Amino acid sequence: MADLKIALMQASGGPHTIDQNLSALDTAMNDAAAQGAHLLMTPELFLSGYGDRDTTLACAQESDGPILRRIGKMAAHHRIALVLGYPEISDSMVYNTAVVFDEFGNAIHTYRKINLPNDYERACFNRGTIVEVFEFRGVRCAVLICYDIEFPEMARTAALSNAELLIVPTALSTKWRIVPDCVVPVRAFENGVFVAYCNFAGSTAPADFVGLSAIFQPDGQPITRAGHGPEIIVASVDTGKILDIRSQLHYLEDLKFIDRGKDNSEYGPIHCTGGDARPSE
Repeated sequence: MADLKIALMQASGGPHTIDQNLSALDTAMNDAAAQGAHLLMTPELFLSGYGDRDTTLACAQESDGPILRRIGKMAAHHRIALVLGYPEISDSMVYNTAVVFDEFGNAIHTYRKINLPNDYERACFNRGTIVEVFEFRGVRCAVLICYDIEFPEMARTAALSNAELLIVPTALSTKWRIVPDCVVPVRAFENGVFVAYCNFAGSTAPADFVGLSAIFQPDGQPITRAGHGPEIIVASVDTGKILDIRSQLHYLEDLKFIDRGKDNSEYGPIHCTGGDARPSE
């Protein structure tokens, strides 16, 4: 069992320069560390802002470039780990990326978004290829980005790889409020995992961000939830709750009974009648 205290930076959507974003990030790191957080999350593409192709591409950074090295030093200075959303350029290809720095400023994990939902993202980014699990402070984590969490298969893939916490930076508009209200808590519930979901907030052309960042327990209930404006929320994730909740909700264990080609005879034959069947008279 492990206890991890997470801070979500529900940031204003901008527009801001990189220097302005770094200044806001430095302040957020300081505030989160003062509240005892081990890890701070930003929204999707925090470094560039979301929605404008030219700005996004102009802000693209190499993973070992001076801006990312500067951010790593900030994490080390505040002794807090960081999940940063940014446009990454690698071998002339650009990705919608989230990088994880540990509290010593080392980049320990990188995830590139796989599912690109709109013309803006498809015009900017190449697709990532894989979801991987990594460990931080004894918690097995996986990163997904925004639209990825809306596919049950992706969260399930991470859960079947023994992820305990899904880290989801996002940039979600008010049009899709159903996602934080319904979809994300269901992903936590159906997989028996914690989900940390961090969004932008406020109306900023070309998007109107809904906010509602939250951390959900493995039973789908929120531990903490933000409102519709910029703020930092903090909550602890206790992985001991996962075993307790999975002992009552057996979804992952019972998958073996619905896999194709598996013998489900343990339960014996199941008899069904059609909708028009009536008791014999």
